[in-house]
Amino acid sequence: MLAILAVVAFYYPLRPFIMLRDAEYLIHVVEEAHPAFLSLERFKPYQGEVYQLAKARLLEAATSRMSIAQFALECNRYLATFHDLHTDVDLQSMHLVSGLPLPFYWSADGLWLESCPMAPEGSRVLSIGGVDVEHIGEIVDTYIAFETESGRFFNRACYARSKEILSLAGVTASRDIEIVLQDGSMDTKTVFQNYVTMRFTPGGEYPSLTYCLIEDDTVAVIALNSCIIDANYQPMLDFLEQSLHGGVRQIIFDLRWNLGGFSQYWDKIHAVMGIAKSSHGLIERNSSYNPIKGTLLPSIYSSPLLRRKANFRGYDLDIYVLVSPYTGSAATWFIAQIKDAELGTIIGVTPKQALSHFGHCNYKLSFTLPFTRVKGRISYSLFIRPDPLRDKINEPVVDIETTYGEDALERALQEIHMRREVNKDN
Repeated sequence: MLAILAVVAFYYPLRPFIMLRDAEYLIHVVEEAHPAFLSLERFKPYQGEVYQLAKARLLEAATSRMSIAQFALECNRYLATFHDLHTDVDLQSMHLVSGLPLPFYWSADGLWLESCPMAPEGSRVLSIGGVDVEHIGEIVDTYIAFETESGRFFNRACYARSKEILSLAGVTASRDIEIVLQDGSMDTKTVFQNYVTMRFTPGGEYPSLTYCLIEDDTVAVIALNSCIIDANYQPMLDFLEQSLHGGVRQIIFDLRWNLGGFSQYWDKIHAVMGIAKSSHGLIERNSSYNPIKGTLLPSIYSSPLLRRKANFRGYDLDIYVLVSPYTGSAATWFIAQIKDAELGTIIGVTPKQALSHFGHCNYKLSFTLPFTRVKGRISYSLFIRPDPLRDKINEPVVDIETTYGEDALERALQEIHMRREVNKDN
């Protein structure tokens, strides 16, 4: 019964003064803790007119009667101004869990429906509930932060299903939502779908990591699904070292489902392969909300001179890193090191996280608004990619892009076969 009452409370309109006090509190914490408000030249764009308008909009919205669920979205809209995937409201805990159970994906050409019983694969979605999907996408862009173009498409595919986002876009129906599709022959079809309880962001149980040898034991594949050190970590390092001693020279790191963790995760992996540890630029903000009470650190860059000819401890390694829009946080840091030192080939779809990005170091700075109990987190650090000469080119562009439905692992193996043939001819 208490759980039911709690859910109802999230949708029951509150008095404005409660939300206004929470909005003021959130703004105070953000401006006191987030590195975007440090008096450094690179942060001035975050403090300008766009931010001031977002701040004023949140304070104005907080003077209207709305539910906690709606207020949580308004808070997230304010936080989305920073385009920071580590600064947001925990929308899942706000019971924003009603949506259309449809397998969407978004590309530069719009919203598409994967193969499912109601439509063939390759069906383009034209409208939902009578609202054009591009308008729905713009609403997602407004309320959900993105750091890269791939991340923007990723968000749109996830949240174009959300009942709350669709409501903000103008979809009024609560049952039998009309969805207009267009197939490859340009014929249109109308289907209907109801909302269900669901997740919008990646979830599910995956092993922390797996590893094996393939291609007659000549290629090592290491799938790392998080950057958390657990009981599987040392056996993986042993496998990698034994593989190298056994003559394996092609290594595939599969990070397609890796949402992140700790950047120190990569240090021992580098050591096994003989790669010099790469330092990175770090600006960490000291504030009363930072329990470590750190100091403001200068930007420290690794040398951009560590290049493709690196010794690899005497090994001539061929490294491939598989990525997807799910790849984020500390997993993106590995991509930055590989790209900036030119140590390997990135294959897949551009990740959602930028190579230089806001985030957390040794702990997560969380907040709970005192009255509405809306929960979230705030970055207190800025990680800067190893090569300062590339810092402004922040999109983690892949070297070999896979199309939708193409297996990045198969594409990596094709590349390995091709290079072997070239080396054989030479």
